Amino acid sequence: GNDVIFSDKNGKIFQIKKQSDLDRVHAVVMTWRIQKKRRNGQQIRLIVDRDHPDVCPALAVARMAWRKARLRHSMTKPLAVFKDKKGKVCYVTQSKVTEVIRAAVKTVYPDMTKNELMKYSCHSIRVWACVTLDEEGMSPDFIKKKIEMARRILPRLFERHK
Repeated sequence: GNDVIFSDKNGKIFQIKKQSDLDRVHAVVMTWRIQKKRRNGQQIRLIVDRDHPDVCPALAVARMAWRKARLRHSMTKPLAVFKDKKGKVCYVTQSKVTEVIRAAVKTVYPDMTKNELMKYSCHSIRVWACVTLDEEGMSPDFIKKKIEMARRILPRLFERHK
């Protein structure tokens, strides 16, 4: 949580404490503490894409920070959290995302066999993202850049936490 810094269009840094703060976000800077290939401390700056808010990674990070604030979860801990059915705050992990995807697929296709269901995983999000961006009229170059960015970002978001 502390590894993301939000700024408004004037460059003023702020924390997301209430839902209306989402409208102020112009950019987010994320710092990766530990990475493969030892590029520790690398920072990535993302500008908000207000024309495509549903697929904007900067706004996705802002929404995660807002969720974290609502749950009163420490900003010293990982950003990607949710509250389970028992009210316990849990981390978003690769296995949790795969579980949710498979449950959705099973709801739409209740007769799907277990072997067919096993074909759906976190990787399905990448394919879905490409199709969604294409349907929104984004250029192939735009899609390639966004998917490459997601390839770098998502492993950290879905990493297992203790």
